[in-house]
Amino acid sequence: PVGGIGIVVSKRFMELFTDSSFVVVEPGRIAYLELKGPLGGLTLWSVHLDHNEASDKRLEQISLLGDATTDNLGTHHLLGGDFNFTMGREDRMNPVDGFFL
Repeated sequence: PVGGIGIVVSKRFMELFTDSSFVVVEPGRIAYLELKGPLGGLTLWSVHLDHNEASDKRLEQISLLGDATTDNLGTHHLLGGDFNFTMGREDRMNPVDGFFL
């Protein structure tokens, strides 16, 4: 099962922008709220990389982020979420028995 993600902003903040769209890049993992207005653009990201997936999958997710942020030059990007993962089995160890997880 995949959880949900969301981005919460105040109505007052939204009044600074004239256009908005919520885009899901990868369901339950990566989405963004794109805001445009007279003062410029802002993209708010919610990113939750899966710590259980193979490292190839995480690298693919990170690549999606890079592609999406460079497509919008002139827009500020703010990324938030959960980037807590390891790249290899030996990156995480059980402190009690000393074995890798």
